Amino acid sequence: MIYSRSRPTRKSKRSNAAPGHDGTYAVKKEFHAISKKIARPVVRKVKQSDAAHFVSDCPMAAEQIAQELENQEPEHPLGLLRLAYGI
Repeated sequence: MIYSRSRPTRKSKRSNAAPGHDGTYAVKKEFHAISKKIARPVVRKVKQSDAAHFVSDCPMAAEQIAQELENQEPEHPLGLLRLAYGI
């Protein structure tokens, strides 16, 4: 999920595109480059959105996406809930 920088509305955009991780697939040397290629559309969406935050339901996939981004780390979904509710 991608959260845009627009304030105070805090619009969100959801993407169901595959990040290309699929368990150990992305960490195996012979498949890593292919996995990164599969993840390109997701990375492109995050970059184009100018998102302030991004999350994934898969921590390993989120890390793979973050590797392609500059100065942006994935956040845990519950961390964004805390931010949204100010707790």
